[in-house]
Amino acid sequence: MARLVVAKHRLPYPAVTGTDVVTFNLLRALASRHDVTLVSLVVSEKQRAYAAAFERVGVRLVPVMMPNKKSLFARAFYKLIYAGASWLSASPRDLWYYNPPAFRRAVREAAAGADLLQCEYWFLYPTAGAARGVRKVLLKHDAEFNANRRLLATVRNPLKKFPLFLRYLRRRGYEQAACRKFDDVLCLSPADAELVAPYARRPPRVVFPVVDLPPADELCKGQGNAALIYFGGTRRPANRQGLEVFLKDIYPRVKEAVPDATFTVRGEPPPRGLRRLAARDPSITLEPASPDLGAELTRASVAVVPLWVGSGIKIKILTALAYGLPVVTTPVGAEGIPARDGAEVIVAEKAESFADAVVQLLTDGERWRELSAGGRRFAERELSPAARDAEIAELYEELARD
Repeated sequence: MARLVVAKHRLPYPAVTGTDVVTFNLLRALASRHDVTLVSLVVSEKQRAYAAAFERVGVRLVPVMMPNKKSLFARAFYKLIYAGASWLSASPRDLWYYNPPAFRRAVREAAAGADLLQCEYWFLYPTAGAARGVRKVLLKHDAEFNANRRLLATVRNPLKKFPLFLRYLRRRGYEQAACRKFDDVLCLSPADAELVAPYARRPPRVVFPVVDLPPADELCKGQGNAALIYFGGTRRPANRQGLEVFLKDIYPRVKEAVPDATFTVRGEPPPRGLRRLAARDPSITLEPASPDLGAELTRASVAVVPLWVGSGIKIKILTALAYGLPVVTTPVGAEGIPARDGAEVIVAEKAESFADAVVQLLTDGERWRELSAGGRRFAERELSPAARDAEIAELYEELARD
């Protein structure tokens, strides 16, 4: 048994977003064999009560209140401090926002005598640096510099492109340098590991995500409902850009072929531009994230993941496949997921072919059943906690003893 400490800039519970699903299931897998402590920033006193959820899976939670969340005065004060420090040092704001002194101190104390300290996301390297005498691992949920590069390539307006280019260069430099500050780097897919390899001390290792597999009686039963769903983030540039393309160029084609189709976006409050697009069609609804997402996936007909920029494994795709909910996505969305195109997931690059794939699933019952069964088989083969927990625990034991 190894003593492991995980530092994260946000509490991964309730595990609704992709990054939270990855972390919570990883912690659960590690706790099956190791002594695990999670040190996490929290944004409210209410989140401290979630300690019981982590205790149930064998994880000790050390919550640290973000200093700027304690009062309205603190919010204004720290916003000014963080913005000023970022501007004066020409460094990303994340380095100041997510590494407050209390967090660094809590991580240092928890890691004293530990075998391994894992930090999630590159901008936590100052916190990692506060811990001495412990092996350090960086878990990269994605290659952010690759996502930003792809996003930059889609911008045509020079007035918008130039500041984005400067931001891209600055963040890329910090992200790549951060990789060298850790003994090992872990990635969620071979594609990201290949991108990160030139900047890591040693070849990155791959920890493919685990998602829960619902029982057979909770699998998708949405055939014939003509109900499309997107669930997950809406504010990140990659997600926002993909949803804009879907609402402008894809969904109207689907509605023309299947007039009773509906589309639900379930996740964080979307930005104004997406709200305006959704308001044009009453069949489009914007709903908040729900901890009971499974019930929504059971009723839906097709999950759409329209992404043309971005990086990393899309947990929303893995979750939908686990429920037997057919998925239509893009090459960027399917990147790093070893599912077979056409048999376990449908990958469409152009708006026209994306719409055609959705329409086929809504109108061809046999095709829907084939893809639903194929997606579930993929999940049972690649994502099952029963098959992967031991593998993950062994990898971390190897890292801790290396």
